[in-house]
Amino acid sequence: MATSSIMHNFVITDTESAVRFINALDEAEQDRTERQPSIGKLLTDGKEIMNLMENWKKHHVRKVFSR
Repeated sequence: MATSSIMHNFVITDTESAVRFINALDEAEQDRTERQPSIGKLLTDGKEIMNLMENWKKHHVRKVFSR
């Protein structure tokens, strides 16, 4: 998890520090950018995935032994 490395040596000793920390977390949450919709189709069927990979191979993999 990303926060584990950030908070590894993180110690809150008083109420003011706790309030500042919570405010910083709230502000970071509000500053998040929206996710961009992905362009494409989620493939879950094994046959569809194999078909896609075979098609990709035909068009993008250089044939080493062909002349």
